[in-house]
Amino acid sequence: MTEPGTDNLLATVSLANAEDSGVSALQAAKIQNSWATLGGRERAAILREAASILERDCESIAIVLVRESGSILPKAQMEVRESIELLHAAAAPAIAPRGEVLSNPPGRLSYARRVPRGVIGII
Repeated sequence: MTEPGTDNLLATVSLANAEDSGVSALQAAKIQNSWATLGGRERAAILREAASILERDCESIAIVLVRESGSILPKAQMEVRESIELLHAAAAPAIAPRGEVLSNPPGRLSYARRVPRGVIGII
């Protein structure tokens, strides 16, 4: 991979083939089950830690983005900040009260609850 601004070598990367993609998909499915069995506080803590790492390394990550894409620094900084905000936003539902009361005719109560994929059978 070359740096667009200089044409210098930026990194050496490998190309994935269809078999690599299949292995990655299987690994992701296994990890999803582990993630789904974590409590909401644990999932939120992991997402907040990822946001903290981006906050700590914001400038160096932005510089890498500039070198990799040929973008400008303010745009790359905005992209890192947006990623931080998205991680915080993703952490919030993990610790929010679960469920919602649905609209119903009088005398009937319907309640909906979101459940992470892979956990439905153990509730």
